[in-house]
Amino acid sequence: MRLRPVVALSAALLIFACIAAGEQKTPERPQSPAAVAAMRERDKAVKEADEAYHQARVKAERAMVAKLKIALAATTKAGNLLEANAIDGQIKIATAKMDELGGKSQVYVVAADKPWQQVATVDAGDYVIAAQGKWKWNPTASGESGPNGSTVSSPGGKNVGALLIMVGEKQALAGERATIHVESDGTPISFEINDPDMSDNQGSLSVSITKIVR
Repeated sequence: MRLRPVVALSAALLIFACIAAGEQKTPERPQSPAAVAAMRERDKAVKEADEAYHQARVKAERAMVAKLKIALAATTKAGNLLEANAIDGQIKIATAKMDELGGKSQVYVVAADKPWQQVATVDAGDYVIAAQGKWKWNPTASGESGPNGSTVSSPGGKNVGALLIMVGEKQALAGERATIHVESDGTPISFEINDPDMSDNQGSLSVSITKIVR
C-alpha cells in the first residue's frame, strides 16, 4: 500500500514526459483538400504581402533619393561640401537598398594582388555591380584608391587602381557602380584591379552583384 503514491507519481511523470515529447514533435502536414487549400491560400497571401512590402520600400527609397538629389544640388551650389558628401553617402546607401530589394544580391571580395578572379557564374539578365572599400596599387600613400581608381591613367585609358570586370570574355570598367547585360546562362563574372604590376599591391574591395528584377 505504501508503494502506491510512488507508482502513481512515476506514472504521472511518464505521462507528462510523453505529452512533452508529443508537443515537441513536428505535426504531420494535413492532406485533406480543405486543409491543403487553406494552407495554399495562406502562402499566396504571404507572398503578395511580401511583394507589396518590397514595392512600398522601393517606392519610399526612390522618393527619398529624388529629394536628396535636389538637396545635394543646393548644398553643392552653396559650397557646403561636407553636407554634400553626407547627402551623397545617403543617396548611395538608398540606391544600394533599392538594388537589394529588387533582386538577390551576392557580395564577393576581390584582392588587389591577384589577376582575374572569377567570383560567380550568372544567368542571362541585367545586373548591378557595386563596389566599395580601398586598396593599394602602390606601396606609397599616394598609391591608394577606391573602385574608381586614381587620377593616373594606364595605357588603355582607364584609371590605375580602378576595378575592372570581365563578363564572359568581354572586359570593361566596373568602377564604383556599373550595370551589365549578360547574354546567356552560365556566364562567368571575373574582376581584377587595373594595374600592370600587382606584385606590390595590398588590400581588397567588397563587390556585390545584384540581378535586376523586371
